[in-house]
Amino acid sequence: MSRGAAAPSPPSAVRSRVWVRVAVVAVFATAVVATLATIRSAPGGIAAHETQGVSRGSVAVGAIVTQSGPLAADFAPYLDGVRAYLASVNAAGGVHGRAVRLVAALDDMSVPTQDLSDAQVLVDQDRVFAVVGVASPFFQAASLLGRAGVPTFGFATADVWAGWPNLFAVGGSAIDEASIVPIVAYLARHLHARHVALLALGVPASQAPCAAMGAGLGADGVHVAYANLDLPVVLPDLAGDVVRMQQRGVDLVVSCMDVNSNVLLARAMRLHGMGAASLWLDGYDRAVLKADGTVMGRVYLVVQHVPFELAGGFAGLDQYLGAMRRAGYAAQRFSDVALAGWESAHLFVDGLRAAGAHLTEDAVVAAINAMAADTGGGVAPPVDWRDGHRSSAVSGPSCAALVTTRGVDGPHPRFVVALATPADPWVCVAGLPGAPRPVRPPAGTPLG
Repeated sequence: MSRGAAAPSPPSAVRSRVWVRVAVVAVFATAVVATLATIRSAPGGIAAHETQGVSRGSVAVGAIVTQSGPLAADFAPYLDGVRAYLASVNAAGGVHGRAVRLVAALDDMSVPTQDLSDAQVLVDQDRVFAVVGVASPFFQAASLLGRAGVPTFGFATADVWAGWPNLFAVGGSAIDEASIVPIVAYLARHLHARHVALLALGVPASQAPCAAMGAGLGADGVHVAYANLDLPVVLPDLAGDVVRMQQRGVDLVVSCMDVNSNVLLARAMRLHGMGAASLWLDGYDRAVLKADGTVMGRVYLVVQHVPFELAGGFAGLDQYLGAMRRAGYAAQRFSDVALAGWESAHLFVDGLRAAGAHLTEDAVVAAINAMAADTGGGVAPPVDWRDGHRSSAVSGPSCAALVTTRGVDGPHPRFVVALATPADPWVCVAGLPGAPRPVRPPAGTPLG
């Protein structure tokens, strides 16, 4: 396993990743569950008056992050955000006189089952108090850490975080694929788009949001004129799909694919003269815009935090950007993944503060689960952790920021806020089934 620092890599969207999941061997999983349970409860392991990972002057935490292998670029920046936040906390004196130490950042090496053994190492050998955090496409250890009661923080690429009171994913532990449908319907209305296409790769993480759109857009009268939710992960020429979309009069293409596939799609659309607008769930990436901006005209993207372009107007975002520079991670400061690491570490430290000086895992978990408005330090719409673990659909309006591209034919392409204002970048929509209508953001949502 690797404990080294993550190499710089391009940012990408947090909740819109597309991964091929490989099933874990059940016997191995069962063995690790038993081991973790033994570690947490054995009389010879942790004394009754002692809390694992907590000393007079520090709290030991760990992480499981994909830092090497073919999937590393989309996960490694997470550690930079965690480290930057903990560095800022420790520079200010820590929490109740204790420094928060990231004692082990383990690498799952893009191997599906590696996080199971990583979890065992963190709890058994490194004896951490919490896992802050998890950034992996293969979080097979969710149930293991859940059953062991280890406070665990990270971001969700699959609906395995929900239901465990001690697992806290950025934006809420339950993934509600249908929550994006009102926003897509509202964008279609704004663009006067009458015929929508849905494209996804043939893996569950890509298919799920587009399938939800296919089921929900019709309720608002948006016509899905073309859908292909089984595209190969290694994309061939998309010319055939583009031609069929043109034949059916598609004027808005919604892609649930990864950013590289989206760029291939944009090139094919440009080659065939298809001028329809596109909505990407993955691709809010300045490096991608700089490299491929000429094909990114009329592209809209969903962003689940204050857009980076609004620096200077939001205190939480400015705190994050400044801390990333001071910690030596300036190259990664515009990474969604790094920001997710910051949000995870922020929530954990909020839990430490609320739990008081006499730390236990249960006290931290209970303190967080009493929080009604976690905004990741002022960078995202609020999560109510009193109800943030449910696997059922999330109530209330759907909220996100939308950005679009400008200046793609010039030397300085850029992202700008769409359908909103810099002071209030949120597109919050209610009204499905029926006409989607904008509503005010929930109380506590960061505003400029």
